[in-house]
Amino acid sequence: MLIVGSEWIANTFGLLALGCTFVGFAPSIIHLIKKNLPQTRLILQIARIGILVAIALGLAHGLIMTQKSAIDFYNLKTYWIYAEGLFTLNLLVFLTLSFKELKLDNKKLNYFTYAGLFLVICHVWQYLSF
Repeated sequence: MLIVGSEWIANTFGLLALGCTFVGFAPSIIHLIKKNLPQTRLILQIARIGILVAIALGLAHGLIMTQKSAIDFYNLKTYWIYAEGLFTLNLLVFLTLSFKELKLDNKKLNYFTYAGLFLVICHVWQYLSF
C-alpha cells in the first residue's frame, strides 16, 4: 500500500544517506585537507559506522522510491537515475566489506572514495534535473 507523501519520506532517507555517506568518506576528505594528520582508529570506526548507516538508509530510500506508482518506464532518465543509485549502493557495500583491508592502503581507499563521491553527486544531480 502506498502511503501518501511517501516520496517525501524517501527523499528524507536519501538526504540522511547522503550525509552518512559523507561521514563514511571522512578519512579521505580529512586526508585531502590535512596531509599530515594521522588517520586515527576513531575516525576510521566512525567512517565505517557511517557507511553502514548510509547503506541501510540508501536501501530504505531505494525501496520507497520504487514503490511509487508514477514511474515513467518510457523515459531513459528513469533507468539512468536508478542505475546510478544501484552502482553507488554496490560501491558502498563493497567498501564496507573490504574496509579492513582498504584502511591499510590509503591510496585505494581514496580511489573508492572519489568514485563514490562522483556517483553520489551524479545521482543527486540527475534527480534534481529530472
